[in-house]
Amino acid sequence: MTDRRARIRKKTEVIWESAKYASVGLEFGVSITLCYFAGRWLQNQYDFAPWGVLGGIILGFTAGLRRLIIIAQIESKSSSSATTKDEEEDPCQKR
Repeated sequence: MTDRRARIRKKTEVIWESAKYASVGLEFGVSITLCYFAGRWLQNQYDFAPWGVLGGIILGFTAGLRRLIIIAQIESKSSSSATTKDEEEDPCQKR
């Protein structure tokens, strides 16, 4: 049973790695959409058209971009640590 699970895990590893990057785009779109609707609601409540929608879109874009930068930094750190480990494991590599 464990051999079967290991094979399935190995086959789906690439899919899960790709899903991590696909979720970034989804988060970006959701943040813009939610802030747009919040801005539209504020605009209708306090009657300051078109600044509510515009502010909501800008806020959503900024939030999505911030999240994108954080994920890029995390991935950069993890890939640089993986590269360092590969260099340490290869004793034949010339420096």
